[in-house]
Amino acid sequence: MRSVKDSLNRLQQKGVYKVMRSCGNCYTGKTRRSFKIRLKEHAADIKNNRIRSSALAEHLAKACHHICLKESKIITKEKHQYKWKIREALEIIKHP
Repeated sequence: MRSVKDSLNRLQQKGVYKVMRSCGNCYTGKTRRSFKIRLKEHAADIKNNRIRSSALAEHLAKACHHICLKESKIITKEKHQYKWKIREALEIIKHP
């Protein structure tokens, strides 16, 4: 039998995430808020060309790429912030 927690939508999850870009690379980040809210924040940064406050918006503006939302996902759901930072750093090293 499945747990009630298993039905949690991927967009409501929190943790380290990966946003796929049309160039084939990915952006790795972390969020304490839901993934859905963080994606909306990224979209607002891109739309408003906030390249000083968003590395993702800066890359997309310079390279004329876009993000692939359907392929974006939460990588890990750690409860402790220091573990998030370590996992985020490891993912960035794996996928610069």
